[in-house]
Amino acid sequence: LKDQGADISAYDPAIKELPMDLKFIKIYSTAKEAMKGANVAIIATECPEFMTLQAEDFVSSMSHPLVIDAGGFLQKKLQNDDRLNYVSVGK
Repeated sequence: LKDQGADISAYDPAIKELPMDLKFIKIYSTAKEAMKGANVAIIATECPEFMTLQAEDFVSSMSHPLVIDAGGFLQKKLQNDDRLNYVSVGK
């Protein structure tokens, strides 16, 4: 993605700093800050903090709300909301 010109933002409560070879990724202190203006949000872990996110958080923060949920963690909350595109790729 980086080589194709994408700006990559991330949030993970367990990670405060990335290794040098990943410094092109901007780390934010909250999920909502990381999503601001994004086209895609990838939910890669089942962090309990992510369960507090609502569809409105994605819709109001993102440019083109597409949520890719690796484990179907937010499926019940997001799958039927017509304001965003939700894709579950696991479980």
